[in-house]
Amino acid sequence: MTGPRVGGARPRAPRTGAFLMGAVALACLAGAAPDWPFPIYGLGRAGAAPACQAAGYRAFDFWLGRWRVVAPDGAPAGRSEITPALEGCAVLETFAGGQGRSLSAPDPGTGTWHQDYVDHAGLTLRLLGGPDGQGMRMEDSVRVIRNGPSLRSRFAWRPDGGGTVRQTWWFSTDGGATEQVNFDGRYLPDTTAAPPPPPPATCRERPAYRALDGMLGQWQVWQGGRAVGRATLTATAGDCLIEERFTGSGRHQRYQLLAFLYYDRYIQRWFRVQADVEGHWHRLGGVMHEDVLDLAGLIPDGRGTPIPAVLRWRQPAPDTLRQAWMTGRTAVDPAVEFTWVREAAP
Repeated sequence: MTGPRVGGARPRAPRTGAFLMGAVALACLAGAAPDWPFPIYGLGRAGAAPACQAAGYRAFDFWLGRWRVVAPDGAPAGRSEITPALEGCAVLETFAGGQGRSLSAPDPGTGTWHQDYVDHAGLTLRLLGGPDGQGMRMEDSVRVIRNGPSLRSRFAWRPDGGGTVRQTWWFSTDGGATEQVNFDGRYLPDTTAAPPPPPPATCRERPAYRALDGMLGQWQVWQGGRAVGRATLTATAGDCLIEERFTGSGRHQRYQLLAFLYYDRYIQRWFRVQADVEGHWHRLGGVMHEDVLDLAGLIPDGRGTPIPAVLRWRQPAPDTLRQAWMTGRTAVDPAVEFTWVREAAP
């Protein structure tokens, strides 16, 4: 993909791509910023022992596997592959050959599980919950659509005997006052070798989803003249989702990060959720302001206390991205900046 054409010039990437690489750059900067407030992205923890061995990280393991999904009447409802990610720190879903993708992980500070789901039609879900003694339950907050309904979803996953899993999705258009079953399926072990075909690129024709195409490709991440790692960003789920996989370099090469970056068309906001191999998780959200994308949210500090943070990125040249990370509720505090150099286009 390419960015928009401006004034008849050759296609160029939008000036919005640096955030994602900046976030991952922090993962590998042990000692580069000793007063940095966030103990995440591997900062200062190179070579740490595997972090996700606690029982809480295994709460969703019953869903792992390759599945054939059927409706209550036995009719086929798709195939799904659920795999562990980041050395057991997260769970990754691929539904119907990539028509749907989800990233699930617990917040180690609260024990709450979160799932971000994106499908090839642009549907997005941000769920939270946890094990309930029978399986896993999650729900989202109410999304009020301007001049439209108030959407809310609830999900339950249950081991259903004989090595199967049942998933139920309740959906509401009035903020949860009433609801109906939107999906009820059983996950049966699938021995089919051939995966389903990939979904059509539905979101490719929607301009709002194209705003961050400039970050797609392979990048080397730099800070202070030092290379700290590489990131690959790929459009998936019908081009409705950008997935980033980052690996540190040098003595930080064990560090890995997986992030989803996506647009919620219902409320017209961008979101980024990440999990890493050290067991850290967070989600940030924001909007575009001309050629700048700011994402804000809360990230736990070294004592586990959530503090406000702002991520801002811009693109000064087609093959260069710059990102700044700021603390505070507004983007006014001194920034730590990172530079990304493109190694390969998508």
